[in-house]
Amino acid sequence: MYDYRGDLVAEARARGTSGWRLSLLERLTQAALHRAESLMTVSQGAAEVIAEHYHRPGAAIIPSAVDPARFHAAQSERRRLRESLGFAEKDVVLVYSGSVSSYQLIPEMLGLWAALQDVQGIRFLLLTSSHPGDASLGSVGVAESSVPLVHKSLEREQVPAYLAAADVGFLLRRNDDINRVAFPIKFAEYLAAGLAVVTSPALRDVRRIVMDHDIGLLVDPDRRDEDLLSVRSFLDRVGSSRAEFRRRAKKAVLLERLDWASHMEEWREVLAKTPTPRSDSAEVGHEPKGRDSQ
Repeated sequence: MYDYRGDLVAEARARGTSGWRLSLLERLTQAALHRAESLMTVSQGAAEVIAEHYHRPGAAIIPSAVDPARFHAAQSERRRLRESLGFAEKDVVLVYSGSVSSYQLIPEMLGLWAALQDVQGIRFLLLTSSHPGDASLGSVGVAESSVPLVHKSLEREQVPAYLAAADVGFLLRRNDDINRVAFPIKFAEYLAAGLAVVTSPALRDVRRIVMDHDIGLLVDPDRRDEDLLSVRSFLDRVGSSRAEFRRRAKKAVLLERLDWASHMEEWREVLAKTPTPRSDSAEVGHEPKGRDSQ
């Protein structure tokens, strides 16, 4: 089974890999794809890359999904958490949740947030992991930023409640081959929490869902100053109709099948195409266990 969760060749190229090393990685990727009994991927864009570039169509598309029940249950904590964070009910809370790796474009997002400080009732919330990787808040300019944001370092199980306390989730990405195939898990989390989403055209599948369900706004991180008026207008819309945005966001989770349970049958079909590895006992003559018992 080949689970194609990202374009490894594009990622290597972005890190500066070139020449025979890049060519070798591409050949190995192609060999792995063609030797696989079954394929899975997270986006239509990724399925197209596999089919067009590697000539291996037919990948099952299972997007990065969530358990909506965890996020629905968190709604009961919205008022309490907003009060504890110092947010009034009428405030429109902008949130980013995730890592501070460079591809997340935190400095670009903070630049946009800084330009929104003068908007009455706009508040800012930054959620990061309590187990950070190599990148730090200092490396992405949080300490130097003029944005009066509230920062919380959270365990994974705390994220749904804090997202439910916000109104608009931010997810900005560059327009490149890496993001063409991406489907970030935070997008499904934002929608399950009932958030409107400000995202980028680069994320093709995300872009389509946002536009189809009228649940967000597209902002090019390289021209965010030009998009500032659109962002202000969009935040006015959210402020005046938050309940409707929450309804549409949660409905999109179901219609776009961003919940794990809706993909169980696809998982079974993919696994059914993949031969069960034989155990050592099977190799010496013992009858191997069937798939249903493993």
